[in-house]
Order: sequence, then structure tokens, then C-alpha cells
Amino acid sequence: MRKTKLYAEAFFKNLTEDQKVPAYSQLKALEDLMVQLKDYVSFMIHNPAEFTQVRSVVEGDYEPLTLNFLEVIIQDGMVNRLAAIIDDYKQILVNKGLLANIQVTTARPLSEEARQVLEAEIESYWKGPKDYNYQVNPYYIEGIHLKINDAVIDTTYRSRLNQIIKEV
Repeated sequence: MRKTKLYAEAFFKNLTEDQKVPAYSQLKALEDLMVQLKDYVSFMIHNPAEFTQVRSVVEGDYEPLTLNFLEVIIQDGMVNRLAAIIDDYKQILVNKGLLANIQVTTARPLSEEARQVLEAEIESYWKGPKDYNYQVNPYYIEGIHLKINDAVIDTTYRSRLNQIIKEV
């Protein structure tokens, strides 16, 4: 088992049921913060006590358990693996049915209006927390490739062309 998964599982086990999904959002926000403070983060790796300064600034914005978890990751020298830990944590949430992982791939970027329509349509079928990931792949030519956890809906022209070629 990967070390990052062990951290993710330990974090998951220490949270109450109502904290598990919001903690994912907090971890993502902390990841963004760590990217912004990347020079300071490398300093904290060698001086973990410096985390107290960061903690005092962001304390009101995050749950104490999430900040404690980040502090442990920094002390263990794993802060550079935070993205992998968050991905493993997200996968735990998806596997437990607490979060829907939605990947939307289109040939061209979707407008904000198109995203809202798509998300409203998904919301009508799939209740509960969701994590959207939008990607562009010009290889698809046209259409949309939608993956919700393990279910795939592929309406791209490329998919249809491949199907026709396979049949011929």
C-alpha cells in the first residue's frame, strides 16, 4: 500500500461522518495555499515549528483536525506529496459512496452557461456531493465524454467513428 494512501486512510478514520466530505474541500483549499506559499513550504519542511505561524493566520478558516493533519504531513516531510494524499482521500470518499467523481471531457471548453446546464442535469439524477473535473480533448471532435465514478456516457463523434469502424 502506498504511503500516501495510509495518510489518507488515517485522516478519514479520524473524522466524523459529517466532517468527511467538507474535509476534502478544506484539503483542496490547503493544497492551493501550499502552492501559493511554495517557497515558505520548503522552509517549513526543514523547520516544522514554523507551521505555527501559518496556522495562526488560517486557523479560523479550517477545522482544527484538518490543520493538525497538515501539520503531521509537514513534520513527516510529506507536504510535497499532499496532492497524492488528497487524491487518495478523494478515492476513499468515492469508494464509500460519499462523493461523486465527475469527469467531463469535451472537444472545446464549455461556457459557464453550458456548465451550469450540465451540472443541473447531473444534479437531477445524482444527489449528494460532487467533485467536477473539466478537461478539453480536441481529439473528440465534438460531443461530450462524461464519467461519473465508474459509469461512462460517451457521445463524442470520435467514439461514434470508432464504433462504425469496428462494425465495418
